[in-house]
Amino acid sequence: MASPIISPAGARSRRWAGGALVAALALTGCGAAATDAETDPAGDPVAGGSVTLALDGDPSCIDPAQTSLTNTLSLGAQFTDTLVDQDFETGEIVPALAESWEVDDDATEFTFHLRDGVTFSDGTPLDAAAVKTNFDAVIDLGAASFLGSTYLAGYVETRVVDDSTVTVVFSEGNVPFLQAAATATLGILSPATNALSAEERCRGELVGSGPFVLSEYELTSRVVLTKREGYDWPSAAAGHDGEAYLDEVVLPIVAESSVRSGGLQSGEFDGIFQVAIQDQDVLAAAGLGVVERPNPGNVSALFANTYRPLVAEKAVRQAVQKSIDREEFQIALGNERYAIPTSVLSETTPGHVDLSDELVYDPDGAADLLEEAGWVLGDDGIRERDGERLSLTLFAGSWSQAAAELTQTQLKRVGIDSEIIVPELSQSFQLRSEGDWDYSFSGLTRADPDTLRRDYWSGGQPNSAAHIAPNPIDDLLLAQKAAADVDERLEIVAEAQRALLEEGYSVPYQTNLQIYGVADTLHGLRLDASSRLRLYDTWTSAQS
Repeated sequence: MASPIISPAGARSRRWAGGALVAALALTGCGAAATDAETDPAGDPVAGGSVTLALDGDPSCIDPAQTSLTNTLSLGAQFTDTLVDQDFETGEIVPALAESWEVDDDATEFTFHLRDGVTFSDGTPLDAAAVKTNFDAVIDLGAASFLGSTYLAGYVETRVVDDSTVTVVFSEGNVPFLQAAATATLGILSPATNALSAEERCRGELVGSGPFVLSEYELTSRVVLTKREGYDWPSAAAGHDGEAYLDEVVLPIVAESSVRSGGLQSGEFDGIFQVAIQDQDVLAAAGLGVVERPNPGNVSALFANTYRPLVAEKAVRQAVQKSIDREEFQIALGNERYAIPTSVLSETTPGHVDLSDELVYDPDGAADLLEEAGWVLGDDGIRERDGERLSLTLFAGSWSQAAAELTQTQLKRVGIDSEIIVPELSQSFQLRSEGDWDYSFSGLTRADPDTLRRDYWSGGQPNSAAHIAPNPIDDLLLAQKAAADVDERLEIVAEAQRALLEEGYSVPYQTNLQIYGVADTLHGLRLDASSRLRLYDTWTSAQS
């Protein structure tokens, strides 16, 4: 583990303050090896050229502060820089815009010392005042920045100490903030960009300091990134210094997976986002590269709504947990690339613990629990008690409809009936917030175990994926956020994972995966610690 980066002024801070926090939260079962998460370098990089990468859908809102979509956050990582970064393999926090930093003993004040000479692509200096403007603007976005507002929970202010020194202040301990400062969600945008309305930012008028410039965004059509001339401040996680190798990256929006795959095989595309399951082996057999990495954070799961009478019953929740056959999910909806979940957190998440014993498929055990609770099988194979049928409402999105249908089948095997609701995308957030459902389907990507608080803390509604009434696990979820001692935080995170499974608040079914297809002429494409695409080190050997 690398030594923490602490300036002399920060000698009083805890050992993780300069960057060792995430490294200390060991990446147990690290998942994809480096060779899986980046393309073969294939010789010395060559500067120049244009490549075409097919996006898997419209970013909708291209502002990284206002989205949770992977493709949008991957785009944001190209034209913004962050205060710190995460080593792509170890997850260690490393310098980026900030050369060094200190954190006070309570994790309420984070002081960053900025690099000199950094500018936004409009020529504006990236100084302490610009950082303050950026974080204040995230707070002003409110619910529109639903990830950013979570990352900045308890935000008080950002103090400008001098042009190159800034202190971010929270009302309570916010240990995960250091990792959040490495995400595209909190990427630093120019003061001019932050002066725009939320709607204007969504349309793509965004200026950052990153290695690429967002030069074009045509709704439902394409995105174009061009090399930032004079760029010379990459993070310590990058593979080289100076400007990006590529002159231009053209990203047509191609929603149909077969069209993306066909375009890669025909040479129309140099790479494609999110290779569909049915195309993965086809591309590999054709000699095309596949770059993959499991997402860190909360795995795909059924999220309980304990405000509903049936789900408030622990026996029902535990029976649902035992009714899910995760191997069947892997076979039916994935392949061997999609790891069977072993906890609420994926194996690439700092603080993950293997709780496979809690996730054993046990339909007989589920039936016993329900029988003991008075739920007996009716003539139609569905359980009932006192004239009430055991019937659950499953709230799914278009992306999780197949998972909901398989869940419905598995629940029926133990006598639980279910109805599936799939709302229009425009209505999904509102309807989920209203809570007229028993279980929803979701997941959350972030390379920090604070994702547990984001999705399972009862005080996080309506942004939480689960709707859980106040309970003792709340204390654990809040305590891990404030625990400045690494070992203490690890213990709390482990206890929280175990409790969420035992209580049936989380019912994991599949690990999420980022997977890209690439031509043999595309090199140095990398997936970072959050499994987001990084193109700074990417180059092409197909020079025109």
